[in-house]
Amino acid sequence: MTSDRRRFNLVQFSPEADIWIEAADRVIAMAGYNTACSILSFGKPALLVPRVQPRREQLIRASRLRDLGIADLVHPDQLTPGAIEQWTRRVDVPHPSSGPPIDLEGLSRVRQLAIQLVGKSNR
Repeated sequence: MTSDRRRFNLVQFSPEADIWIEAADRVIAMAGYNTACSILSFGKPALLVPRVQPRREQLIRASRLRDLGIADLVHPDQLTPGAIEQWTRRVDVPHPSSGPPIDLEGLSRVRQLAIQLVGKSNR
């Protein structure tokens, strides 16, 4: 059987989401902190569908990434099969490397920042 349909894997939840994200060509996901960081660290084009209830932190994160030109965003109220299909067919999707660089090395600077803070409080 010949088909020009793309391959899709739907994963509702995985404790090892990084494995799926790393292997993906594109990612459609919520905009939780860990998911967003994984998408950025693996440099994957993403369509973010943030949770908006009970808190708006995912919407804020997804909106900021969209505004930086790093990811696409669809509000859950606008999510339809057609919206997903349209995004998957686009060739000009934002790519994390096309936006401004986001420094993902904060953990390596925590020690230095803590020393600076302690040093300032002792003066």
